[in-house]
Amino acid sequence: MLRSQFLLHIGRRWLSSSPNWNAASIRQLRDLTGAPVMECKKALERCDGKLDAALGLLSSYAETVMRKKAQRSTRSGLIALEVAPDQRCGAMVEIRSETDFVHQLPVVQRVSQRGLELLLRGAVTNVQELLEALRDELREAVAKTDENLTVHRGIRLQVPDTFRDGRIYSYLHNHARVGVLVACSAPSPLGRQVAMHIAAMNPQYVSAADIEPSVYESLMPAEDEAFRAPRQLGAANASPPQRRSVKFEAFIAERCLLDQVLVTDSADERSRSRQRTVREAIGPGISVLAFERFAL
Repeated sequence: MLRSQFLLHIGRRWLSSSPNWNAASIRQLRDLTGAPVMECKKALERCDGKLDAALGLLSSYAETVMRKKAQRSTRSGLIALEVAPDQRCGAMVEIRSETDFVHQLPVVQRVSQRGLELLLRGAVTNVQELLEALRDELREAVAKTDENLTVHRGIRLQVPDTFRDGRIYSYLHNHARVGVLVACSAPSPLGRQVAMHIAAMNPQYVSAADIEPSVYESLMPAEDEAFRAPRQLGAANASPPQRRSVKFEAFIAERCLLDQVLVTDSADERSRSRQRTVREAIGPGISVLAFERFAL
């Protein structure tokens, strides 16, 4: 009789002290936040099994984790890009991570896709706004990957309204480690080929007209005073000075996109006898308006 009463007493105490949560609650909380199992268990214990309260508690935990991991170096990552269906606008974003394989995880892919969506819509105009807009996605990704993740940069490239037939072309190279967007004044069968060329050759300018006056001066002989005349930046019909040094010609051939030899011509044995510059390849009716190149 006494033994039965004792067991009944123990059972009542166990039932009264049993938690208001179970393994399914922990799993659900972990799926929502990416926090470790023990942290999810502690949060549920402190919040008496209430899921919403535990979520709020773990959000502050995730913020602390992000601050701690922010000091770690991010030498790997991915570049993602997207072009609008009408090819009038393109977006590119660079996500940095600590290790290579992390960018393949769906949680990191969601960060990049969300960033591209915001850039294409014009919802953000700079990297700080992009970081703020992606704060929740980044917090979740950091918690689930246990790595420092950040949006290093993002860009939106759009064809000006003055070029009604303009198009954006893109190219992603080397397992998403190099990305290119290029804007052309009209549709071109060589648009993607030009983007590939930019990825390989890394030009700094579209043409010689885009080179800064200070760079001009450093490439010309000191006695050439005519060359040092002030030049209006951004002029639509701007053209480089007529007098050019050998050093300047070499600089243009190396750094200006339109004056570079098309990389596919230089790589093709059959084309080596008739190598073309990018300007010659795209033809007189089409011009390159601008380009952006990201590389890890």
